[in-house]
Amino acid sequence: ERALCCDVGASLKYKHSHMASNLHLLETAKILYTTGFFIISSFESILTLARYAIENNKIFAINLSAVYICDSYLKELLEIIEYADCVFGNEDETSAFGWKVGLEFSDLHEVTTYISKLPKKNTSKPWIVTTTQGKNPVLCSIYSPDTDELFTSTTEVDVIDKENIMDLNGAGDAFVGGFLAQFVQGRDVAKCIDAGL
Repeated sequence: ERALCCDVGASLKYKHSHMASNLHLLETAKILYTTGFFIISSFESILTLARYAIENNKIFAINLSAVYICDSYLKELLEIIEYADCVFGNEDETSAFGWKVGLEFSDLHEVTTYISKLPKKNTSKPWIVTTTQGKNPVLCSIYSPDTDELFTSTTEVDVIDKENIMDLNGAGDAFVGGFLAQFVQGRDVAKCIDAGL
């Protein structure tokens, strides 16, 4: 199903000095998005980005990115998630996160909601956590820490004929791109999810 063969060696050489010297380029950005992979390549850089988002009232979004990120870098992931406003993951990543934090339930909507209720640095903005499941429904939990209000939703996916699917690489990235493209325009979360699909 997957045709991606990659060498992540170059990404492991990313220098924090590059991030620090280019923060001024983020001044006009409304949303700052990163993947969990950056936790491995330059944790100092992702932390700098997260702090910049809080200090400058930017939306900060992160993707869980891979099961092994949840398994092997949970401490760092939890530290970064505190800064986030949006968290994205697929069913495998969300499930791995749930097991790693010791949740005894396996219901992905419950894990999605659990993530949305984690400690958050900026409590004036709601948490938006989505879990994609391929052809199965997208799960979403929106939690407002300052009002303790929770909204959950399930969005059905229009199934594509199997013979029209060539490669699954980039499906999650395409979802995030569509979601954030609408989110930055102030659309409601339901429309953001539809755009991601």
